[in-house]
Amino acid sequence: MQVQDFLLRSQGDVGNSSHGVRLRQACVLFVQSGVQLLPVFTQLAAALGNSSLVRANFTQPNHSRSQLQQWGLNHGTGEPLQSGGSGELFGSGEAQEEALWWGQRLQMALVNTVNFRGVWQKQFLFTDTQNLPFTLSDGSTIKVPMMHQATEVNFGQFRTSSDQRYTVLELPYLGRSLSLLVALPSDRKTPLSSLESQLTPRAVATWDTGLRRTKMDVFLPR
Repeated sequence: MQVQDFLLRSQGDVGNSSHGVRLRQACVLFVQSGVQLLPVFTQLAAALGNSSLVRANFTQPNHSRSQLQQWGLNHGTGEPLQSGGSGELFGSGEAQEEALWWGQRLQMALVNTVNFRGVWQKQFLFTDTQNLPFTLSDGSTIKVPMMHQATEVNFGQFRTSSDQRYTVLELPYLGRSLSLLVALPSDRKTPLSSLESQLTPRAVATWDTGLRRTKMDVFLPR
């Protein structure tokens, strides 16, 4: 039942492409070659996933990767899926042994893709882009092209359950049906990873009532 619910939620389009915003989701169920499936399972999975089941050989990671990339091209993303850090389906370099280990045990893989294209409600002008410092996860700083605009946005300050302070900024896309929410630790020396681990669904749900219209300068990496 959990697989059925996931497949039902993970298909179709969200947003309005006529407004310049489109969020397309698709999913596929890869099944190891030789695994026997009940006909009723095959029919239900294909119907719920809005796609046929795809047979794969997980013991050959490179072949599985090619299948995934081709599926990404054919199902709405417009570009091949990129290799990730998971060893289940991809094998290269240090991940090769892990991929082979998983390939000998993996029987099914449910893959979900999300393709998003949007236009800002208020555009960032290219002429306002500046090369400014950006802090990496290891604490070092580099200069990157930063988009900039002086505007009025929804902005709020919050605390995690461990009393860590952070800020949230909302930038709507055209039509305001979807928005980008940016969360950053208030203390610049605090790594983003420490905040990510504490962002629970309950915490995110409080953002709607905690954001206020504020005039400010917004800088984002281009």
